[in-house]
Amino acid sequence: MKLREEIKPKIVQAEEIYPQVLNLIHEYDDACDNEDDDKCEEIARQLSELTGKEITEDDLFEHWEVDGDDQIAFGFSLAEPAILSIPLSKDELFEIIQRIKNPKHDDLKDIDENAPFPKELIWWRLNDYYLDLLELNLKLPKKFSIASLFNRQKVNGKYIEFTSEEILEKILGAI
Repeated sequence: MKLREEIKPKIVQAEEIYPQVLNLIHEYDDACDNEDDDKCEEIARQLSELTGKEITEDDLFEHWEVDGDDQIAFGFSLAEPAILSIPLSKDELFEIIQRIKNPKHDDLKDIDENAPFPKELIWWRLNDYYLDLLELNLKLPKKFSIASLFNRQKVNGKYIEFTSEEILEKILGAI
C-alpha cells in the first residue's frame, strides 16, 4: 500500500542534508578530542539549525556512545513526523505496522542507489520514525507502549512475537 505523503519519512530531504550533518558530526568528534567546549556548543547549534531539530550536546554524546556516525547523521537528517491533517486509516495503520516488522519495506526503495548513507543501516531509523508517528497521532493511554508490541513477549511461559494483525488489534483496542 502506498502511504500519503504527509505520513512518509522525508528521505529525499534527509539525503540532501546528510553530507553536511555527517561533516558536522566529524567536526564535533574533533572538537571533543581537543576538549573545545565552545566549538562543541557551536556545532550542536549548527546541527539544530540545519535539521530543524533541537539537538544538544547531550544528544550528540548519547548517540555517539551507541551508534556509528552514519546512523547518527541519518537520524538527525530525517525530519520528525508531523501531526497528520487526517487521522490514520486502519489500512494505513496496518501498513505502518508491516513496515516496522519488515525491515525491507518500501521506503528503502526510495533511497537512491547513490545515496550518501549506507542503505542497510537505515531501516531502524525509519522504524523509529514510524513509532514516533504513531505515538504522536494515536490517542493511546500513557502507559501503552507501541514499541513493546514489536518485541518478543512472554505468554504462558513461552516467548512469542505478535503478528502484524495481532499488533493492529492491540492498538485498535487501546484507542
